[in-house]
Amino acid sequence: MLKAEPSPFVWRGIDFRRRKFRLDVPELNIDHGLTLIAGPNGAGKSTLLYCMIASDNRAARSFEWYGTPVAGRAITSDFRRQIGYVPQEKVLPLAWRVEDYLALAARARGLGSSHIKGAAIRAANMLEIEAAYFGRRIGTLSGGWQRRGQICQALIGDPELLIMDEPFSGLDYHAVEMLRGQVGCWVDESSRAVVVADHSAALAEIPHARMELRNGRPS
Repeated sequence: MLKAEPSPFVWRGIDFRRRKFRLDVPELNIDHGLTLIAGPNGAGKSTLLYCMIASDNRAARSFEWYGTPVAGRAITSDFRRQIGYVPQEKVLPLAWRVEDYLALAARARGLGSSHIKGAAIRAANMLEIEAAYFGRRIGTLSGGWQRRGQICQALIGDPELLIMDEPFSGLDYHAVEMLRGQVGCWVDESSRAVVVADHSAALAEIPHARMELRNGRPS
């Protein structure tokens, strides 16, 4: 029997403590396609996503990227360029223009000046964000459009691992359908790993792996 290919992203020994709460996940394997992180409020879903993108080794004992151990500065450089992250909170620089916000995300992923605009436009097209919005101040946009902007910055540079925490929060029906269709395309193409913590059933019909958390532990 042929041995199955290892998962491209593997975390071992995730152990995070805050006050009386403890997140304890012995091993987390993420493959290309969609992985849903489920569980009740307070189960540790957002904390788990934080641990996946942490830039040090405090959150997990070890991390492997395509079988290669990643540690220290490598986590903050090469690997982090391959991660797109959408937090649950809408923490945004409201006085900034959308184009400046997206440019910052592009630079953080190591894109050169000549590639920033093109990368921003490609990401915006996925979310049906018209170029007219680029010059708008973020604070003048509705909550739903601010959320699209957050998702857009996570897509810049075509990251291989996309982590989203409650991405449908604040989106109207059309935007939910648009984002669901985009996730479905990524799954069909097997072009990236998409990890989503979500209370809605928006992605339930898309083929996916699932992790259920209860009191900080896989159930």
